[in-house]
Amino acid sequence: MDFMHKARTRLALVVSLLSLAACGVSPTEPETYYKPANTYSSLPAHADTQHVSESMLSALRERNLTATTGFHVLPYRSGRCKASLLYSVTPANMSGLFLNGKDLFSGAYLVLSYNDGDWELTNSRSRTSTIKSISAEDAIEDNLEALRQYELYVRLSGNLDEDALEDLTEIFVEYGMTMPAVIVANSRYHKLIKQSALSSSRLYFDAPAAIEGASFIASTPQQNDVDLIYSYSGSSASDNTLQLKNVILESNFNKACNAKGTFVSQPKLNLLAKKRFSDEELVLGLPADADFNQLPVQHKLIAQGKYLNWLGENKAYTLSEKNKDKCLEKNATQDVLARCAARKRDADSVMQDEKVVFGW
Repeated sequence: MDFMHKARTRLALVVSLLSLAACGVSPTEPETYYKPANTYSSLPAHADTQHVSESMLSALRERNLTATTGFHVLPYRSGRCKASLLYSVTPANMSGLFLNGKDLFSGAYLVLSYNDGDWELTNSRSRTSTIKSISAEDAIEDNLEALRQYELYVRLSGNLDEDALEDLTEIFVEYGMTMPAVIVANSRYHKLIKQSALSSSRLYFDAPAAIEGASFIASTPQQNDVDLIYSYSGSSASDNTLQLKNVILESNFNKACNAKGTFVSQPKLNLLAKKRFSDEELVLGLPADADFNQLPVQHKLIAQGKYLNWLGENKAYTLSEKNKDKCLEKNATQDVLARCAARKRDADSVMQDEKVVFGW
């Protein structure tokens, strides 16, 4: 009996001590609950899932578009543009190199000029630009990480010689870069380049000749701030046809992606049938050639029966079904096929008249 009394006393003492110890410890505050953000695993890397609503991203996706930081509307995927995109690296856009839509590009395009023993990065549209050139070496060093991710298309100008090409090669070697995938240069430098360390690069020249595999750079009247790389394909000069290979752009994705035909899908809504509509409904109802980066402007114009296209023009707003291309119909008549062939020849003739650089 005495033994049991002592055991109960010891147990009570232990419980008391534990209670006192517990009172001396502050309770842990529960962590603040934050609703987990949607991951949008199916969206491209350049989509802004933090600041653009899920409903807006969904509406844009239906038109083959998405929105990136600052609500810049870009193609949903690079494949939507129907031609691979090259980013034109210029002195004016170095600070924003590949920041928006970097996963859309397959390569970078640089125009390098050799002047007084130094290589300089110049504006790709030097005939219309007054922006001063900058050191090519500094430009490459400052953007090394970004440039290493892409194939480089380098256009060379100036009086080239062995020393000039050796200096250019040293810049690439010094910063651990591979040689350019493509070099655009005057045809008289063909042999010189092929005998240099740049011999692994594919060469485009300015001597026009419709031969199989030849490539040239051109621009269209409505898109004179976008360069296009075309190539001839065919078994003979008489059988050659033009194929758009690359689009070179500085900033305007809409102009670039529409170079080979409108890439935005047809509208889903008739906005004129609604008195009020949301931004998402506006995205779904704008015509395929609209400027989707100007939604506040588009709201005002639609009220007037107009909209703004990507060329900056105000056009009448109408909603029509997508016209079928009769040239692609299986049962097209001989008369229709003849007109289609004539239309294609006219288009090819226009492009051939606008050659700027050509080569193979």
